[in-house]
Amino acid sequence: MMLLIDAAELTAATRRVFAAAGSARVAETIRRPSGRGNLKGHDSHGVGMIPSFCANLGGGKVKPNEPGRIVSDSGRCRL
Repeated sequence: MMLLIDAAELTAATRRVFAAAGSARVAETIRRPSGRGNLKGHDSHGVGMIPSFCANLGGGKVKPNEPGRIVSDSGRCRL
């Protein structure tokens, strides 16, 4: 059985999670694409990533409200 959640409720819940994690800026930046991923059927790239974000936040790998930066760039991916 698939759980269905109203899009507005999903967006609001995602915003609350990020705000509670101390990152209101991330809440506004990430919540829209995260929710859209789920709404388009891409659950692996949607709100399912929130637990990883929170774990990384708790482990010090993510700093709330700090802009990202490139730490390594080896060019394009060659397959």
